[in-house]
Amino acid sequence: PKCGIESRKKMIFGVGTNDLLFESDSKACAVWSDMLRRCYTKEMQDKFPSYIGCSVCEEWKLLSNFKMWFDMNYIEGWQLDKDIIVKNNKIYSPETCCFVPNDINTVIIKPVKSKCIYRGVSFDKVNNKYRASITMYGKPNNLGRYKTPEEAFSAYKMVKERYIKELADMHKELLPPHVYKALYDYKIEITD
Repeated sequence: PKCGIESRKKMIFGVGTNDLLFESDSKACAVWSDMLRRCYTKEMQDKFPSYIGCSVCEEWKLLSNFKMWFDMNYIEGWQLDKDIIVKNNKIYSPETCCFVPNDINTVIIKPVKSKCIYRGVSFDKVNNKYRASITMYGKPNNLGRYKTPEEAFSAYKMVKERYIKELADMHKELLPPHVYKALYDYKIEITD
């Protein structure tokens, strides 16, 4: 459903209400609708299983409430994120969400499907070793080959956490202090 006038008469994705008559084509409405779609449609959850179990706080089920937060926090071109401030968070809310640039959002997102043993670790059959690799600034980087998957993950973890800090520093002027701190404190776990 769109956020338009016609949809004000019914629930959006069964949970949201557009109570703003003239916001049907706004960026805030599009972000709000996409957030609801991720949490409350089988289609999105089948495509992206990481959204299974996600929900939107009661306050944000009303577009006017979400729009107030959006207007105070949105930066053109940035994306809504729920996992940086509270790692592995499943609830979209004013306390758990922030806007971040695409490069930060994609570095935090966990891959949907992977042949990796751990994040960033695969087995190199030719060398009979575990390879650590990471994509940084859009380019793949080989971090070396190791005897155990844990050693390879350790190399990946160190580089990935340093890369997240680099990205935070690149955007420091626009990131809210609590988001910048969350990025600096972000830890990659072997169970991720």
